[in-house]
Amino acid sequence: MLYSKKGRQHSRPINYTKGENHYELTIVSTIIDFLVVYLVCNTTAGYLSGRSPELVSRAGLIWRIYLICMIIILACSVLTLIPFINLLAGLIIIITGLVQIVASILYIIFLYQSQKALS
Repeated sequence: MLYSKKGRQHSRPINYTKGENHYELTIVSTIIDFLVVYLVCNTTAGYLSGRSPELVSRAGLIWRIYLICMIIILACSVLTLIPFINLLAGLIIIITGLVQIVASILYIIFLYQSQKALS
């Protein structure tokens, strides 16, 4: 039996989320975040193609890192619904989040260096 904050017994788990579409919104948000990075990197790489081949290759690296992180996060989000596997999936999501922080820093540096190269 589960107990609420007031001490009443419940026969089913208490759902504290306010929306029914939590997972769907997370999936859509993750895909849109990736698409933004992908489009910005590819467009910027197109402008830099004759000026800085190093930045062009870095653009490809950055969006590929984001793609891999997105796939892992989406797969682990589904796996969090399975008991006992959700612990491992949560740990993988944390590690992937740290990799995504590093990728975000690389992305910011890429945008800064691209701005310098294009000006």
